[in-house]
Amino acid sequence: MAEPSLVSFLEQCGGTKLYVPKTLGLERTTVRSCPLEALVSWTHKKSLRENFGGRTVSVPMGKNYLAECYRKAGLESREIAQKLRISIRRVRDLAAASSGADSLSHEVSK
Repeated sequence: MAEPSLVSFLEQCGGTKLYVPKTLGLERTTVRSCPLEALVSWTHKKSLRENFGGRTVSVPMGKNYLAECYRKAGLESREIAQKLRISIRRVRDLAAASSGADSLSHEVSK
């Protein structure tokens, strides 16, 4: 998934269980509509169906990934912490685990 699509998917579904139907049905119809309709592209739904069709999957929170994406988008540590509902210390820890640790750690210490 492309970064903006994955961020949106994790923001909406992270930490939940999601049923992936065996068949996707037709786009933009109420007949056999896919619960993923508004979340991911047809190509991604097809891939999800092929790998997980007929099963309920647990969607990870993806906080490490989201924190890095938010940092790249220019959000401040406080904003990241509030958005992810984690402490600023946790934001610092996530930053230290990523390649961009220096800039985020410096910002947190301000």
